[in-house]
Amino acid sequence: MTAYAAIRRHGAAFLTFVFLVLPIWAFWDTYWFRESREYVTVEHFHAAPSILWCLFITAQAYLIRAGELTAHRRFGRLSYVLAPALVITTCAISWGSVTYSDLTDGSLYMLAVRAFLLSSFVIFFSLAMLNRKEPQLHARWMACSGLVLIDPVLNRITDNFTGLSYTTGIHQFIAFGVMDALIAVLLIMDYRSGRRDVFVTALIILLVGQTLALVGWDSPTWRAVAESIPPFPFD
Repeated sequence: MTAYAAIRRHGAAFLTFVFLVLPIWAFWDTYWFRESREYVTVEHFHAAPSILWCLFITAQAYLIRAGELTAHRRFGRLSYVLAPALVITTCAISWGSVTYSDLTDGSLYMLAVRAFLLSSFVIFFSLAMLNRKEPQLHARWMACSGLVLIDPVLNRITDNFTGLSYTTGIHQFIAFGVMDALIAVLLIMDYRSGRRDVFVTALIILLVGQTLALVGWDSPTWRAVAESIPPFPFD
């Protein structure tokens, strides 16, 4: 079975688990039902398009599985609004997390990780849209863009439900490792399909970006970039 066939056959169930079940579990105590109901506005500003994107990408997978290609294409036009909203609100929450408090090593590190994730999502989603008339290529790039977004969910699950210390950085290695492993599995499945260049390219982009984030977050250049960010204007 090629990666494309697997995405069409099992993608809906996989995305339901990854984008609906896991996020609710991961953010149960820290967003959905946390004891303190005091939220910064930007949290809701980011949560709304994130939730809508999870629902959107899952619904799209079910439409493909059902063979409703026309509905899939029409419904897919929402991505031109939801994807930019997701990018903008992620930038906003990253901006706020850096400028609400003193610039610490932790905030520098998270800013670098978020910059990598956001850049990867933009690249993969853009390639998916550029290849929207080529179903096999479109599906593969959309799968890559989806896998990028499992990082914050896995990080939160590891933090909430294991005894691992966040300061060791093991959370990020687990999230990056799972992301890379899933891309590698799709690459192996596609080995004889003639389309393996998609996942090879995606894996290279991920590995380069992850290395830059993990190694370069405390560089003078990155610190200078973070220090140049103006104060966040919203509460």
